[in-house]
Amino acid sequence: MPAFPNAAAALLALSFLAGCGASGEATSCDEPGATYSQILLIDLADSEEWDESVVFLVCTEERTVAIVDENGDDYTSLEDFQRNNELFEEGDKMIVTADFPTIHSEADFETVPAKTPLFTTWQIIALAAAGLAVIALPVFLISRLRRANPTGIGDAFKEE
Repeated sequence: MPAFPNAAAALLALSFLAGCGASGEATSCDEPGATYSQILLIDLADSEEWDESVVFLVCTEERTVAIVDENGDDYTSLEDFQRNNELFEEGDKMIVTADFPTIHSEADFETVPAKTPLFTTWQIIALAAAGLAVIALPVFLISRLRRANPTGIGDAFKEE
């Protein structure tokens, strides 16, 4: 059996365990086209003061909630917003409801990162480990073949 499918499965498992499989599930809504504004309280890492940022929650035709920021960029989930927004820096924090971007939420508030890196440290470690495995496996297999036939790999296929 080829090693590549096993390596790919291992990489997927490692990246899921490392957080790559974080839920980016879209929040549902009832009125396509409806738009709501929401003020986010932001704790900027390089400042002692709190700031505000306005985002718009838009009910799409698919009845999911999209987040639109002050720049007009849209996002499909909180995780998408945290990874891809250009408004905040790593270290900034914001206060949102626990089920953000739900419209008319009654959930408790929580403080979350306003900006998260594209890859976490654990995901980078998992990718590096997978890369090393992809390099090490052929080296291991070739060394085993050489030990099995010390006169040369090609000699194993010659007729006597």
